[in-house]
Amino acid sequence: MKFNSCIKVFVGLILVLVLHVNAGITTPTGGIITYSTSHVSYPGDNAYDGLPVNNYLGRWLAVANKLPNVYVTYQFTNGLSYAVDSYKIWNQTKYEVVARAPKNFSLLASSNGTDWVTLDTRTNQTGWTDAEGRLYEFTNTVEYSYFKLLIAANNGDPDYCGLSEIELFAPSMTAPLPATNPSPMDGATGVRNKVLLQWTTGVYASTNIVYLSTDSTITEDERVAYFSQEEFDPGYLDFSTTYHWRVDGINDVGLTTGTVWQFTTDPTPPALVAYEGFEGRTVGAIDGQGGAEDGWTTQWYSYPEVVVTNSSLSYLNEDVYIDGGTQSVFFSTLDRDELLRRMFNVQTNGPVYFSLLIQRDSISTSNLFSVGVKENGVGEDYTYSSGINFGYPADEINAESYAYQGAVRVSAGVAIENNKTYFLVAKVTREGANLQFYKSSVLVNPSTLTEPATGWTSAVKDDNVANLLNRFGFRSRFMQTGDHYIVDEIRIGTTYEGVVICSPGRGSVFLIK
Repeated sequence: MKFNSCIKVFVGLILVLVLHVNAGITTPTGGIITYSTSHVSYPGDNAYDGLPVNNYLGRWLAVANKLPNVYVTYQFTNGLSYAVDSYKIWNQTKYEVVARAPKNFSLLASSNGTDWVTLDTRTNQTGWTDAEGRLYEFTNTVEYSYFKLLIAANNGDPDYCGLSEIELFAPSMTAPLPATNPSPMDGATGVRNKVLLQWTTGVYASTNIVYLSTDSTITEDERVAYFSQEEFDPGYLDFSTTYHWRVDGINDVGLTTGTVWQFTTDPTPPALVAYEGFEGRTVGAIDGQGGAEDGWTTQWYSYPEVVVTNSSLSYLNEDVYIDGGTQSVFFSTLDRDELLRRMFNVQTNGPVYFSLLIQRDSISTSNLFSVGVKENGVGEDYTYSSGINFGYPADEINAESYAYQGAVRVSAGVAIENNKTYFLVAKVTREGANLQFYKSSVLVNPSTLTEPATGWTSAVKDDNVANLLNRFGFRSRFMQTGDHYIVDEIRIGTTYEGVVICSPGRGSVFLIK
């Protein structure tokens, strides 16, 4: 495969800079500049200062009585040398722009600063305009470290010979070295399924070719990127999968095949009992929407003021990252809004977990938002066998166990701020002699993908509690004009990981580290 490239090296800012986007030559830290007698305020350093050519403060003014031996020399440092095959002279701006411009000049080169060869000579360069740039090309394949512009005559000014900037150009003459410093590190495990691949471009490489494969034998068909950047976003990857990737470098000389690196993504998350991200729902009233998919057995039931909206919530805390997609559900200012849905019976003797994102926009401190799971026929008046109160009393998140209108309430100690997203994880545990679901625990804004032993706030209720859980719902109370809540990313499962790490294929939303 042949790649066309026009990589050049630009000398400026008293540095060697790269001119084009697909640059490939290592950038030195600077160069050494020497020059003939010049105006004290406009020395030869200005010829390589990188200032805009229309900035008269960046011009070089050499004393004209030194003609025909006016010169400025640039030396590449750190042992670098280049086969310069073109250069560009930018005329000065303001003040005798025609008369001071160089008329007859040559570009010389040297490997030691003593023995010089002439690469190019120009004569009768007249008619210069303000800040004009002229490119001069010639044939040269020899690499040199020193380059001298030698001016034999200007266009008539008796005092100075002036210009604004000089640029030297050379094709890369060295094959690229391999890319290094892969991230994720080679052999890494437990890599999130949404990861940014990063590396350090190999010395002399102008362009990176990135390959990504699930097979250790990488083929040309698995090329995923071709650019000069040093990172690539592959999108959502599969869980429990080992990926192999490679970064090849190319320049004018050729292509260097990189090292094959590998990493393994996180294990596949546990299956969810039910999920709702509100993606794909019709914007507007949600009542009646939804079929028997993602663990639900019925459509949503709600008041008409509860609507799906084109907004979403997101959350990031240490290892836990949640992207709510593009839609969520919105609870407006009614005193009492409900949203209820049946799910498949959760048949487990262990705990049941649920999680969601929630945000409040309210100046009121008396509103209440409750969310929970319950058993059909228990706590029918939109109270729940186990759930969470959000925003009341005293603007704190509370864990509750519900039975009819009775509840035991304890504070989770998290003061709620308006317009801030909270990630709530609740755990409903079988307790007591009858092993019923009557203990609720809540964790606010977790930061780990494995269940923490501490940080939970719990409450219990020992009468009228559930033997199984098959309904999920919300309710709002005491909301005033201007109050509203946004809820997103509902997950119900039988493990903590199941509601904090989401499997692919659940709408368009994923959880990642």
